Amino acid sequence: MKKWISLIIIFLISQFSYGQVIDNFDAAPADSAYWGYEISASADSTKSFVNVNYITDEVSEGTGAMKLDYGAHNSESWGGYAKIEHMARHPLPPDTTTGGGFLSGTTWKLDPSAGALKVGPGIDDGSWWSSSAEDVTARACLFDDEYVFNADGSFQNVLGTETWNEAWQEGVDADGCGAPVAPHDGSVAATYTHDASANTITLNGLGAFLGIPKAITGAELSTCECEVPDSRTYEIISSSDGTMKIAISTGGGYWTFTFVPVTTSNREVVMNDDQNNYDENFVFNMRPEDGEVWDWSAYDSISFSYYNSQAALDTNNILTPDRIHLRLNLSDYAGVDVNYAGLGEYYYSFHYILDSDPGWNTVTIPLVRNDSWDGAGFNLTGWAGDTDNEELDTYAIGGFHLEFSVSGLLDENDLPTGDAVHGTIILDNFTLTGYKGVDLVIFNGMGTPPGWGNPFAWGGAQISVAEGGGYIAGTNALTFAQQDEWSGGGFNMAPAVDLKGGDEWVSDSISFWMNSEADAPALRLQFEGGEGKVGHTFTPLSVGGWNQYMFALKDFAYVDGTANFDTSAVTVFQILAEGNGAAGRTFHFDNLWTGNPDIDVVAPVAPINIGAIPGDNFNLVTWTDVVGEEGELYDVFASPNSITSLDGQGVELIAMNLIEGAQTATHYLYSPLENANVSFYYAVVCVDAAGNAGAPGVTTSSITNVAKGIPTISLDVPSNFVADGDMSEWSGIMPFVINPTTGHVWSNVDDDADLNATVYLAIDDDYLYFAADVADDDYYYGDGNWWDQDALQLFFGLYDWRGPKHTAIKRGSEPDYIVYANENTLQLDNPGNTSIGTSDQDHFYFEGFDPDYVVEGKISLDTLALAAGDERFHPENGMRIPLDIYFHDNDNGTICETYQDLLDSDIDAVFVSAYVNVAAEYVLRALESGKHVFCEKPPAMNSKEVLKVITEEKKTNKILKYGFNHRFHYSVMEAKRIINEGSLGKLLWIRGVYGKAGSIDFHDNWRNYKHYSGGGILLDQGIHMLDLYRYFTGEEFECLSSHLTTSFWDIECEDNAFLTLKTNSNIFATLHSSATQWRHKFLIEMNFEEGYLNLDGILSSTRSYAPETLVFGEREFEDVTFAMGKPKESTTYYEYDKSWDLELAEFVAAIKGKSNIVNGTSKDAYEIMKLIDISYQIAGTPKQLA
Repeated sequence: MKKWISLIIIFLISQFSYGQVIDNFDAAPADSAYWGYEISASADSTKSFVNVNYITDEVSEGTGAMKLDYGAHNSESWGGYAKIEHMARHPLPPDTTTGGGFLSGTTWKLDPSAGALKVGPGIDDGSWWSSSAEDVTARACLFDDEYVFNADGSFQNVLGTETWNEAWQEGVDADGCGAPVAPHDGSVAATYTHDASANTITLNGLGAFLGIPKAITGAELSTCECEVPDSRTYEIISSSDGTMKIAISTGGGYWTFTFVPVTTSNREVVMNDDQNNYDENFVFNMRPEDGEVWDWSAYDSISFSYYNSQAALDTNNILTPDRIHLRLNLSDYAGVDVNYAGLGEYYYSFHYILDSDPGWNTVTIPLVRNDSWDGAGFNLTGWAGDTDNEELDTYAIGGFHLEFSVSGLLDENDLPTGDAVHGTIILDNFTLTGYKGVDLVIFNGMGTPPGWGNPFAWGGAQISVAEGGGYIAGTNALTFAQQDEWSGGGFNMAPAVDLKGGDEWVSDSISFWMNSEADAPALRLQFEGGEGKVGHTFTPLSVGGWNQYMFALKDFAYVDGTANFDTSAVTVFQILAEGNGAAGRTFHFDNLWTGNPDIDVVAPVAPINIGAIPGDNFNLVTWTDVVGEEGELYDVFASPNSITSLDGQGVELIAMNLIEGAQTATHYLYSPLENANVSFYYAVVCVDAAGNAGAPGVTTSSITNVAKGIPTISLDVPSNFVADGDMSEWSGIMPFVINPTTGHVWSNVDDDADLNATVYLAIDDDYLYFAADVADDDYYYGDGNWWDQDALQLFFGLYDWRGPKHTAIKRGSEPDYIVYANENTLQLDNPGNTSIGTSDQDHFYFEGFDPDYVVEGKISLDTLALAAGDERFHPENGMRIPLDIYFHDNDNGTICETYQDLLDSDIDAVFVSAYVNVAAEYVLRALESGKHVFCEKPPAMNSKEVLKVITEEKKTNKILKYGFNHRFHYSVMEAKRIINEGSLGKLLWIRGVYGKAGSIDFHDNWRNYKHYSGGGILLDQGIHMLDLYRYFTGEEFECLSSHLTTSFWDIECEDNAFLTLKTNSNIFATLHSSATQWRHKFLIEMNFEEGYLNLDGILSSTRSYAPETLVFGEREFEDVTFAMGKPKESTTYYEYDKSWDLELAEFVAAIKGKSNIVNGTSKDAYEIMKLIDISYQIAGTPKQLA
C-alpha cells in the first residue's frame, strides 16, 4: 500500500483549513420565508414551537448567531416534535387552486407527459384526441415553447427557431416542426389579464396564444375561415400539483392544456471583474430557489457550533434530562422531479446535546448513511419522506431541518401525558467541512505534474528545476531566471484543471516558499482559463531569502484587458516580470500549490516484461504497466550498453509521457551515412500521477537490428573552402537530397522536376559550412517577401540533442537558430533578424541561373553565439544536431507593371493577395478575363461584394477558391475525420481562442486601417475560427452576441472580439479573437456527448503558435451520478505544416478537372462574411464599406 504525507507540514507556517459555510447566522435572512415551521400533527402550538432570533452578544464566530427558543409537546404515543426547515425549493410551486394572482413574473411550458394537450366535448376531456407520451419527443419543438407572463403585464410566445406547424397555416405543406409562422410567431406585442373572480386568462395581441395557435375563442382557425383574433380567453381549471391547467371553448368542444412552470437556477455565484466582492460566508443564503438543489458532494462532513443557553426544562421548569434531543435532518432530492415538494428521501441524525452545560461546542457529522443513532452519520429510519435508492446523495440536497424531538411518556391509561419540554440553544457556523475538491499542485518539491511537458518562456527567461535547491532539505526548486524587463514563463496544464466544481477558486489560496534576492521587485503570478487571464502582483519581502507566501485565488484580478476567465478549466500558470526584469535575476520556488494537497512521495515499482520487436529500421519497445497505479505515464530509454543507471553513458530518452495502457514505443534507428547493424538495451520508467519516477525496468539482453544510413553534418570540411558555387570541393561528403518526395519544400512544388536540391553541410570549431545545388524549373528573385521567392532556409540547434525535442526556440546552453539565404542576403532570422552576409562578401555566394541556382557559404559560430549571448558551441564526433532543411520555390518570376498587364498575359490562374478593399474587385476582373482565381482571406469588405463575385463566377464557369488554409492542417483534418465517424456522438459546444501579440509597429499596419482592411482582428484572424466552426459542424451559425473592443492598441479597428454563436441544432460556440494575446494562442475545444477534442496550437512559419496538438478524450463515469472529470487522454503532436501545399493542390486539381473545390468555396466565403457583417452590426461597429 502506498504511503502519503500530508503537506500541512509542522515546520511550515500553518495553512488555513477551509470549509464551505452553509449559514453563518450573522444576521436574519432578508427573506422572511427563509425558515419553514412544523410541529407534530396533534401538538399544541403553545407547547410545541421554535422561535428564531438573531443575536450578537453570544457568538462562536463572526458577528452573530441564531438563538432558538424551543418546545416540544408530548402529544403522541412516541412523543412529539417541533422543527424549522430551509428548503432549496422554497417557495413551493404556485398554488393555482384559487385562481389567485400567480401568473405575474412566471414562465410556463407544456407538461412533458401524456395528456398535456387534449380535445373533447367537455373541459379536461380527451375523448376526441389526447397527446401521448411519444408526442413529447415527436413534437419536441412544441414542448420546448415558452409562455411568458411578465410582471409588467406583457405576454410573450417564445418559440425559438422551430415550433409545431400545421398544414392550415400559410406556407406549411404538412404538419411538423419548422420555423414559426406569423402572426403566431411571437413577433407582435401582447398583454395578459388574469380575472381571479372569473378564473380566466385573456391574451390581447394578434397571434398570442397558449398551447396551440388554432384554438381561438369560439372556433378553430383550421376550419372557420375567419381572421386571426386580437384576443383569446382561457378558463383556469383547479390544480393542486403545481401545474397550470387551462381550457378554451372552440364552439363545438374544448381544448385543454396542462403547463408546468419553467425554473431557473440562482445557485451559481457570479464574480465581478475585480473578483473582490465575493463573500464566501453567504453562499447558501443566496439559495437555489426555483427547482434546484444543493451539491454538497465536495465535502465529507457537516458541522455546527452550539451553546446550550438553557438546558431542557419540563412544564414546571425543572431540568428533565434525556427527554429531548436535537436532530439535524436532510432531504435527499436525487430521485424526484422538478414539481416535487415533499421531504424526499429523509435522513435523520440524532444529537443528545440539549442537557449539556453552557459553553461553545462543535458537532461534526459525516455525510454518509450509516444508520447511526448517536450523531456519527445519517439514518434512513423510514419514519418520513419517500423511498428512493436508499443512499444519501449529497449532490442533491433538497433541504435541511432542525428538529427538537421529545420522547413519549404515557399515563396509566397508556395515553400521552401531554407534558412538554422547552429550552434555549444558540447555533453558529453551520458549515460543510472535509473538503474533497481539487488541489492544484504546480511544483511539489521534486517536479511538476507528469503530462504537463516542458515549460515555456519568453523575453529570454528560463524556467528550470534546480536539483537539491529547494527550501526543504532534499527537495528541488522551480527556478525562474529573468532576462529582459518583461520576461516570463510558465506551464500549459494538461489536462485543464477544474477549480470551480468544489468552489476551490473562492475558498482556496495559492501558497509557496520563494527564495529571492534582497529588495527584489514585484512579480506577477498568472492563471489562464477560457478566454481570460487573472493575475496577482506582489512584492517579495525585502529581506530576501526563503519566505512563505499565500494569496487567495479569489483575489486574482483580470489582466491584459481580458474577461471570461473559466475557473472550471484552468489551462496555464505563469510567473512574470512587471516591466522590472533584469538579466540574471533569479527566483526559486518550492511547494507551489493551491489548497492543502496530499502528496504521494513513494515511487512506483518498476515495469516488467521489457522487450523489443525488430521492424524495418525500427524497434517496437514493449512492457507491462505497473499494477495498482492509476493515471501514470511511462518514459522509455535506449542505450547501446547495458542499462544500470539512467545517468549512464549512452542512455537517451526516446519517448516520454506515454499514457497508461499504451505499452509500446517506437525507436527509429539511424546510422551515419550508411546502413549498419546496431544493438540496443531498453529501460522503461513509470512516473505516477504525483510525479514520482520509479526504478527502471530493463531488458536483460540487447536487440540487434539494421539502422538506416542517413546524411550527416560532416566533420571533414572541404579543403581550401571558397564560397563560389563550385560543388567539386564537396566531393566525398554525403549530401542531403530535398524534393517533394523527401519533403521539406515550403511552397507549392508539383514534382521532383519542379525542384530537386542537393545540400551539403559540414562543421569545424569555427564555422558551419553549407552548399546547395538546386535544379529548379523556374528561378525567381524580385519584389515581395523573402519567403515568396526562391530561398534556402535552415533550422538547426547547436547542442548535443538527447531526449525530447524542443517545442519552441531556446537560447542559452541549447540554442536554436533560423537562417535563410537568397540572392540578396544570408540572414540570421532568429535571433535578431539581421544580415550576416551578402553576395559581395567572400563567405557567402548565391547565383541564380534561371532556372537553376546555387548557394554556398559559411557561418561563424562566434557570430551565432554573440547574437543572443548563447553558449559557444564546439562540435564533437557523435553529437546529434537537430536540423531541418527547407526550400521556398516561386515558379513565376514575371513582373507586370499593372494588374491589367497581368490579366492580359498568357497565364491560367491569378492569386489575389491584396488589401481587402480591392480583393473583390480584383477577383471579379480576373474572372471576367477568363482566369481561374485563388483569393486569400478576407474575401471582401462585406458579404454583398462576395455575392457580386458569385454571380460572375457562375457566368464564367472558372475555378474560384478562397484561402482558408487552416482546414488543411493535419490536426484539423484528423479532428474532422473523428467527428465524421460519429464515435463521439453529437457535438454539444465549441469554445475557441485565437490571439496574437501584434508588433511594435502594429498601429501602422494596413490591417488596422478600415479603409484598407474593412475591419480589425475579427476579420483578419477570427475569420479562420469561424470557418473552422462551419467546417466541423457542417452548419451555419447565427450571432447571439458580439462585443468588440479596442483595449490596447491606438488603432481604428477592434483589437479584441468576443462572439457567442448558435446553430439551428443548438450547438453553441464562443470565440475570442485577440491582438493583445502576448503569448500567441490557438485553441479550439469541442465537447461531444461521448468525449471531447481539443486542437491546441497550430504550426506557422514563426512557430509561435506551436506545438500543434490534437487531444482526444472520452467521457468516463465513476458511477451513474458522479462524473470523474479526469478522463484519460491521448495527445498527437504534429511536426509539419503542409496546409498551404494541400490547399493549392486542391486548387490545381480543380483547374485540371480532377476534382471540385470542397474547401474555401465562394459559398464558404459568403456565409462567413455574412456572419461577420452581422457580428459587427450587433456590436454597433459597422464595417467600412467599399
